[in-house]
Amino acid sequence: MKLSGSFKGTPFEKVFEGAANLEAQGVETYYAMAQVAEENGNEDMAKAFRELARQEAVHSGYYATLAGLIPDDFWGYVDKMAEGEIQGQDQVMELSRKVKEAGYGDIARQIELFAKQEGGHNVILNRLKTKYKPE
Repeated sequence: MKLSGSFKGTPFEKVFEGAANLEAQGVETYYAMAQVAEENGNEDMAKAFRELARQEAVHSGYYATLAGLIPDDFWGYVDKMAEGEIQGQDQVMELSRKVKEAGYGDIARQIELFAKQEGGHNVILNRLKTKYKPE
């Protein structure tokens, strides 16, 4: 059975969209909780929260797949995501610069790392496209 978009156009589509959004919020919350636990010196608790976040991400992606988040033009969507990662890199790098100017150098360095990762996402997406996209 095809999962992708299997509930698109049915009463379940909005239910699964909502479930995907709620689970995505859980990812954000659990990763933030992990960060706070780590700040407070509790690495075991941080590890548990990161695992909860990972599971919530899987749930969110599954529900989004059922709701038809990924369009039929899969490779066109990959292109769109790759472009978005470059834009994200630029925006996050600008945020890093502003945070540094405000006197938060350590935080700015972490945000700069995230910006570089955004650019790396673009590279990975393009490699996947080169390797797997049908001719």
